[in-house]
Amino acid sequence: MLWKLKAGEVEREDGGNRNKTFLFGQMDELAKGGVPLVIETESDKALDAAAEYAAEKGYDLAATTPEQNLRILEKQKQVTREDVDGGELGPSVQQQQREPVAPAKKKDEPEKSTAEILKDWPTLKPEPLDKQTKPLFPHKDPPDIPVRTKRGYPAIKDHGDKIRVTRIAMLAVTPPQKRDRDEILKAALVQARGRYGEPVRVSGGKAFEAGIVRLAVEQGMPLEMASERGKKLYQEALLAKEKQKQVSLGEAGSLGPAKQRQKEKERGGPSIA
Repeated sequence: MLWKLKAGEVEREDGGNRNKTFLFGQMDELAKGGVPLVIETESDKALDAAAEYAAEKGYDLAATTPEQNLRILEKQKQVTREDVDGGELGPSVQQQQREPVAPAKKKDEPEKSTAEILKDWPTLKPEPLDKQTKPLFPHKDPPDIPVRTKRGYPAIKDHGDKIRVTRIAMLAVTPPQKRDRDEILKAALVQARGRYGEPVRVSGGKAFEAGIVRLAVEQGMPLEMASERGKKLYQEALLAKEKQKQVSLGEAGSLGPAKQRQKEKERGGPSIA
């Protein structure tokens, strides 16, 4: 057997037919049920062909081993040609500057006599060095993995001083995968705002920046974009939202007069067109 396809309770095998079009035809038939496809194969060529075709058609395809699932993701990335690099959310630059730093070394002071030291002894207190050197957001190594993909891969890595969304979590071809990606981004964004405050600093790949900007603008959450590309994207999204708001206000304001004119027309009264 070269390959076997499953869609819920339904299964299909190659039956000795090694033609790609036969594999694709079976995938088309099984995908009609709207159930994710699972492929079992030991052939890299068959797996690659199925992965590429699934990406082109928008089918949700998985394999039976983690290694093969990673291969599917890599192939789908090549087909979609989307920058799916992950990204990071963290405290703003201003917030980072507020982090405590190690105290500066004191200038040499004249030595005190024993009598002077004993005299001051009751009031001497040790400097709270631990408080002065401890960062506001301690780094975690290894990071926590609060969220995983449906296939078990890390989706969000919490490093303490930053929250990272992985590249695997960003890859989405089918509508269900894109909805899952949005949920992952939303979870990371909400957690980052709760921990670091506003604005949340954003850095990462193009798709990551675009997804975070869209979700943040929808929720009215201020961002601090680390890249020039991200800054432009964020400003364009804010302007688009403001224009949409003005259009909505204009439409709402015209409802009253329009209804009034309609009533006057129905009564046979004056109407100014």
